[in-house]
Amino acid sequence: MKRYISVLICMVLSLIICSCAMSEDPAAARTGNYSQTTVDDVLNEKMAEEDSESIPDPSPSPEVIIPEPTVSILEAEREAMTHDGIDVDLTVLSSSMVYAEVYNMMTVPNEYVGKTVKMQGIYDTMYDESTGKQYYFCIIQDATACCAQGIEFVLEDESTYPESQETVTVIGRFETYMEGENMYCTLKDAKLM
Repeated sequence: MKRYISVLICMVLSLIICSCAMSEDPAAARTGNYSQTTVDDVLNEKMAEEDSESIPDPSPSPEVIIPEPTVSILEAEREAMTHDGIDVDLTVLSSSMVYAEVYNMMTVPNEYVGKTVKMQGIYDTMYDESTGKQYYFCIIQDATACCAQGIEFVLEDESTYPESQETVTVIGRFETYMEGENMYCTLKDAKLM
């Protein structure tokens, strides 16, 4: 019972984080114009600040060529993750980066829809009496193991799911779906490795 409650708490916290991010500006909430700051935005802003501070003279001599950054750090990290038909491979990242990437998936899910995601974490399940459905999760903890994010997955062939609290590696297509007024993220057509 404690496991079900902990998974439910994780789902509720994810929804609260998403709804808080969308409700920062009441006018934007009414019009649907949300302005969310992503990890890419913050990195690009910091890189621009550093570039402007590192140029001592605003009018450099013609011999000095200052290269413009062409790819943000996060984009380079994501490009490095893409291999073997997997768009986002969370298994090759450090625990801090994995948690940050999963958090990004929960806050800006539209950037990940349709991408193939590979992740490793603790398997757990939950039955929701209100919907009459069983939900299956891969739960990822941050580096200090104090916080966790779970992503739901559905096996492609409805084969046997593992035992709860088992470490699993899941590959699936990232999708979103609505249940009532709430949006949820899931890995569709998933496979256990």
